[in-house]
Amino acid sequence: MVDSSIIDFCIGMTFFYVILTLICTMINEYIIERWRNLRANYLLEGIAGLFYDAQNVFDIYTHPLIRGLYYDKEQPVAPAAKTGKPNPPKTEDSLAACLEPFDKIKKYLPSYIPSRTFVTALLDTLAPATKADNPQDFSQLREIVFNSGNNRIKGALLPLIDAAAGDLEKARQNIEKWFDDSMDRISGWFKRRAKAWLLLVAAVVCILLNADSIMVGNMLWQNKALRAAVVASAENFAKKKPSPEDKQAAKTTQELQTAIQAEIDKSKLPLGWVWRGEPAKPGEAAKAADPRELPSGRDQVFFKIIGIILTTLAISLGAPFWTDLLNSFVNLRRTGNKPAKAEEEKK
Repeated sequence: MVDSSIIDFCIGMTFFYVILTLICTMINEYIIERWRNLRANYLLEGIAGLFYDAQNVFDIYTHPLIRGLYYDKEQPVAPAAKTGKPNPPKTEDSLAACLEPFDKIKKYLPSYIPSRTFVTALLDTLAPATKADNPQDFSQLREIVFNSGNNRIKGALLPLIDAAAGDLEKARQNIEKWFDDSMDRISGWFKRRAKAWLLLVAAVVCILLNADSIMVGNMLWQNKALRAAVVASAENFAKKKPSPEDKQAAKTTQELQTAIQAEIDKSKLPLGWVWRGEPAKPGEAAKAADPRELPSGRDQVFFKIIGIILTTLAISLGAPFWTDLLNSFVNLRRTGNKPAKAEEEKK
């Protein structure tokens, strides 16, 4: 029979990591969405990198279908007002030249563009319908792409168009699939950058909150009342089964701080720093040292650094990992060990 105190300790430590991971995820999402707008920037860079054609990128992003996806809290200045609309370049433009018209409106750009919407805008900019009785057709599209001055446009789209064997709808589908594959690659870039940001955020949060795995582990193991309180909070948390994807980034810094404080208060976890109190006066009993006090000796500083590093690395595993592990421990605590079958008892 597994000692219940061991299971409670595992629940407490896992819950400790769950709460911190959710806090860091909220901050990371706030940075990514509200401050840096990394998704939109990566999407723009990814689309620019498909063709390295400044005019083509500008035409796609100012197409009404894409322009309707902008976040227009304030009306951005149209890039054309600053850069004009030069003739399509005969050679590849630099990535900086493709991005330059959008420098002042990056925070308004869309984070996601459906493949169907992108391809429709792309084909409409390459081979627009000239008249009501002269709609876009396959031969027109192929001729324009074939005669394109940009080798990337020609090299990427012409094989997809030829593979459609004269079927315009099939050509659309081929280009959509190519776009989706390219976006999967860009998503990989974004996830790696987001994980790097999460690791940085986790390090800062752990230092500010004194999230020391060694300290918290010792407190949970030695303090039965604290362990029971944390386990109760963990079980209530597990009942709600919150999904990390359901947590949206706060709209303001104040909302973010309120959400973080609420998570800490509900968890009952021993987080935060405590200033070292005044020494006891003669005749008074010495007060017990609080483990959350600033470390004083070399050994204390060493173990404090190791504890914070361990917490930071644990947070980098992500909320889904720790949430699933917490649910497993809570279910184990509720159900106990599975009874042995009659055949097993006879052995």
